[in-house]
Amino acid sequence: MVKPEVLALIDDEAHRDAKEVLESPENVIRFLDANEIERACCINYVSPDVMGFTREVNDWSAKFTRDHRDRLIPVGSVNPLHELNVRDEIRRVLDLGIRMIKIHPPHQLFSPNGYRSELWQLAEIYRECEERGVPVMFHTGTSVFPKARNVFADPMPIDDVAIDFPRLPIILAHARASEADKPFWKRVIETGNQTETDLDRAITLVEETGGIQETMRRARAYADAAKEALNVLPQSDIRSALAEIADFCVERAY
Repeated sequence: MVKPEVLALIDDEAHRDAKEVLESPENVIRFLDANEIERACCINYVSPDVMGFTREVNDWSAKFTRDHRDRLIPVGSVNPLHELNVRDEIRRVLDLGIRMIKIHPPHQLFSPNGYRSELWQLAEIYRECEERGVPVMFHTGTSVFPKARNVFADPMPIDDVAIDFPRLPIILAHARASEADKPFWKRVIETGNQTETDLDRAITLVEETGGIQETMRRARAYADAAKEALNVLPQSDIRSALAEIADFCVERAY
């Protein structure tokens, strides 16, 4: 399933033990325990043109994590460039138990806001995830893989997604990493090559780049927009309760 030119880039020392670990979910659990990791996202996405990954990756992820959903979180994908019926496919994928959708624009070869032009089917993915409360994670970094299109790595089109689908949980990957920090994030997240000091460094980088503050700022902005949308309703206990829910979602400590 993986293209040979892609496999050549990941068949290295950093991935030396990956094949053994991924032979079974039980091996992954043992690896997590050995490294004191509570949970892991098993991320996959449909990218036949760049990576060689087809829609079957969703079924694999769902089956692989099926008996360990408390520790292994299945993450999947739908590529609207390779589906005749995107609505049916996103529903099928989510019904498998996939708990987050990954969008990798440089590898999937479309812009996150492509639904505003000719790729209207992309909106079906966002709409269904919004309805179900399923997060969508966007890869916003560049890529060194052959045939990847880094023009799609620009995070700004995701702003359209946030505006057009205000209840959709959105995760931006790599958005605030500096050029100097990106090798660190790629090592600890993409290759899994981690050391005992990496967690402290990761926390420091998130704090230094204002990641938490930016997340809170965006959350507050969306909560304010949600409360403003309630202005079309007459004053009532229900309207007040909805406004309180918006505030609670931002201010809660758990």
